[in-house]
Amino acid sequence: MKSVALTLSGLTMLAAFLCPLHVSGQKKQLTPSGKVEKIAFIDHIRLRKEYHAFATAKKQLATEGETENKSLTKELSQIDFQAKDQLKRDSLHGSKKQQQIIDNTSLKKTELYNQFQSSQHLRTQKRLALMKEYETKITTAISAVVAEGGYTDVKPLDKNTTNERGTNITDLVLKKLN
Repeated sequence: MKSVALTLSGLTMLAAFLCPLHVSGQKKQLTPSGKVEKIAFIDHIRLRKEYHAFATAKKQLATEGETENKSLTKELSQIDFQAKDQLKRDSLHGSKKQQQIIDNTSLKKTELYNQFQSSQHLRTQKRLALMKEYETKITTAISAVVAEGGYTDVKPLDKNTTNERGTNITDLVLKKLN
C-alpha cells in the first residue's frame, strides 16, 4: 500500500509539474529552475493603464455610472419637491390626504431605487464581460510576444525584480495591443 501511495504521490507531483498553470490571467508552463533559458518580465499595472482600448472602456463605464447617479439624485429631489408642494397645498385646502401623499411619494422612490439597482446590475454585468474580453486580448498578446521572443519564463515586474536578469516585454505587448 505504501508503495502505491508513493507512486501516486510521485505521479501527482509529475502531473503538477508538467501541466499548464494559470497565473495572473496568463497560461504559463512550469519549467525547472535549471532549464530557464530566457526570462521575460511584464508590468501588468502599466499594461492595463496604457492599453488604450481598455482605459477608454473603463472611463466610459465610469462616466455612465456617474451620469446615472446624478440622474437618480435629480429625480429624487424632484419627487421630494413635488411631495412638499402637494403637502403644502393639501394643508392650505384643509384636506386630509397627507398620508396618501406620503405613501405615493414613498412608492415613487421605491420604484426609482429598484430601476436604479436593476441598471446597476446590468452595468456590472457589462463591466465584467468587457473586462473578460480585454483580459483575453491581453493574455493573447502576452502569449504572442513570449512565443515570438522564445521566452521560457514570464514573471510579473515589481519592485523586487530589479536585480534579476531578463527582458521587460511590456512595451512589446503594448505595441501588439495598441
